[in-house]
Amino acid sequence: DAARFADRIGAGADEADEFLGSMLTLASPERLSLETVDASALIAEVVDALRETVGERHAITTDADPIRFPGDRVKLRQALRNFVANALQVQPDGGRVHVEASLADDCVVLRVTDAGPGIPAALRKRVLEPFYTTRADGTGLGLALVSTIAGLHGGSVEIPPTPSALGGADVRLRIPHRSPTART
Repeated sequence: DAARFADRIGAGADEADEFLGSMLTLASPERLSLETVDASALIAEVVDALRETVGERHAITTDADPIRFPGDRVKLRQALRNFVANALQVQPDGGRVHVEASLADDCVVLRVTDAGPGIPAALRKRVLEPFYTTRADGTGLGLALVSTIAGLHGGSVEIPPTPSALGGADVRLRIPHRSPTART
């Protein structure tokens, strides 16, 4: 019992730390710690970590061009993790998620698509607002934080009006490929 409770306490502390970190980033955006980021390695890192928590319930596929670009790897990992975690959460009994990276118009596009219910047109802009959530257990910080991280990199978040090829949401993080207009 002690080991089980210790694991729960550790998980709770990690969640509290993540929540407080998100609040601080939203309240006072930090400066970026730029390095060369490998898009395929970033995707693999995020997907591997989330696969450990969701097990075999979800089919997560990836496709990443060999793209290297300037960015804050820790913040980009957090942003991509939020996208993928949302895609998994809207399909609690299992589903499909696809994560990819590509180059388009001198931007690195990190894209997550899923087979969930999608994002209704009326909510597309609201889901990026801090504290807006449609989930009873949500904080409303995940996508707002992604939007903040995109802005720090001189990029943006896009949610196209059409469903993904999997039938659900299609969310994209666009980061300038050459040199981000970011606060460093």
